[in-house]
Amino acid sequence: MLTAFFCALAIVLIVGLSFAGISFRMPVANYACICVAYLAYCFLAASCLGIPLKALRIGGLFVTAMPILIGYFLGTVGRLALGWTVVQSSEPPRQMSAGVVCSITYWGSAASDSGYVVNLFKIWGWAPFLQREVFSASVDQTVDQPEMSCTDAWGTYVRGARTSLE
Repeated sequence: MLTAFFCALAIVLIVGLSFAGISFRMPVANYACICVAYLAYCFLAASCLGIPLKALRIGGLFVTAMPILIGYFLGTVGRLALGWTVVQSSEPPRQMSAGVVCSITYWGSAASDSGYVVNLFKIWGWAPFLQREVFSASVDQTVDQPEMSCTDAWGTYVRGARTSLE
């Protein structure tokens, strides 16, 4: 029971930090967090075997096993897409100012729209291994949309920060 509590706590913590825009600066650490959340979810799904009522046990196993089965299917079919995603997002971030870095991540494929996302991340001095997203802009290159660079994103962010202080 205590293990299930800590598994649920780990999932809530990791998902909550993700929604708050907080992540590790190293992709390997983010990957490790995803693995921890996945293993915690699998443990909680397997814990459904301990439900005494047969109808609830079967229903619980069915509901919790569906995301795992979908993940297995997408893991086999989507392995090539995952490889391309990792290669495209492996550019090192660019330092914009003390404590703010910019990264550009490309998205899309030949069969769909394509473009890129420009992100600015704030890095805390007391926790240099963490970053929080403070600005994000997506550019769709298949439509008539203006380009955006890290410098453009930085200017927009600074203007927005100055406006919010006034």
